[in-house]
Amino acid sequence: MKVQDLIDKQLDVKRDRPFSGLYNPSLLGQCKRRQYYSITREEQSNPPDSRTLRVFHCGNIFHDFIQNIIKEQGYDIEVEYKDKLNGVSLRADAVNSEEVVEIKSMHSRGFWYMKKNLETSHIYDIKPEHVKQGVMSAIYLERPLVRLIYVSKDDLCIAEFLIKVTDEMIKEVDEEKEIVLWHVEHKELPKAEPKLYVDKRTGKPKECTYCSYKDKCSGIEKEAKNEL
Repeated sequence: MKVQDLIDKQLDVKRDRPFSGLYNPSLLGQCKRRQYYSITREEQSNPPDSRTLRVFHCGNIFHDFIQNIIKEQGYDIEVEYKDKLNGVSLRADAVNSEEVVEIKSMHSRGFWYMKKNLETSHIYDIKPEHVKQGVMSAIYLERPLVRLIYVSKDDLCIAEFLIKVTDEMIKEVDEEKEIVLWHVEHKELPKAEPKLYVDKRTGKPKECTYCSYKDKCSGIEKEAKNEL
């Protein structure tokens, strides 16, 4: 018996999710084609490997740890909301009467790199996808504030950001959601436009590197070029 094999087998559970056509805030900020594939439950050409699944699970452990702590301060945790009319389904990490809380775990190296960049940048410039996620949850749960909590998994250091939801943020989030849902409704594949994880040295996003549809998308782009 190898414990590593038992862990990997436990984590690698295939769950068939039916097509819902609903938009989840966690998609915000991603390439719109990636969002489209996620909503339509397209088969992944590059599913996460065993190590990635272990990293995700470690994140969940820390996530639950923080949730249980703030629950004692009067927050409701795992608050679900579904609005088929507006095409939205979400689950907020924690909510009280004023704010929606989103918890993000990070490796300590990434955590301290983020903290260093915050000396000259706003959290929206560094993690726009996380801000947008919190804003969408705040919109539908009718809360004026978003609290982002980042936890370093190596040393439990915390970085918190309290963000006021503005009309400009609401407009930006709604527009992105509506564009993707339009493509889903009309079964029209959006352009491949990666935006996340910009390499400061090259200025190019590295989102494709971590995308579960990388090979599928690359094949489509290659075929399109051959047709020109």
